[in-house]
Amino acid sequence: MIDNGSGQKTGALMRRLNGKADEVVRGVERLDFLYGVEDRNGNTRFLHAPDVDTRAGGSIDCPTSVPNADGTASPLNAYGCLWRAIKSIEMHILMDGQTPLYTLSRSEMNYVYVADGNTVPTAPDDARRAIRPSEQGFANPMLRREFSALISLRNYNP
Repeated sequence: MIDNGSGQKTGALMRRLNGKADEVVRGVERLDFLYGVEDRNGNTRFLHAPDVDTRAGGSIDCPTSVPNADGTASPLNAYGCLWRAIKSIEMHILMDGQTPLYTLSRSEMNYVYVADGNTVPTAPDDARRAIRPSEQGFANPMLRREFSALISLRNYNP
């Protein structure tokens, strides 16, 4: 979080290289990744990184076609085997306008952030949000928009 010059706090996407941090983009509140993994039945599920590690609490078996690094067959329940079954990565970024607009009505502040499971615009302080802007030190009366992209990976061919 950085000061935008007017005493207000705003988010920023930072790059750290050799211990030196550089600002890449200002106005970023959140950046989330969901990994599209193929399970044993050929279904694709989108999971957060900890769920890929643990196979969603052990509820997903890895596909039989996913080999170990040494080329041998991977057990269906091997820890981390889903990392080799990633077909795509879904990226979500939440951007804000950086300047609070205190004239916005409550409904004008509503926004959608799919990474939290929100599909209907809700207020920034809605209890159903996984992370609320005020918890991060950001002002609620700002315009916010989500941008997303789905990136297909060629490293997995069943």
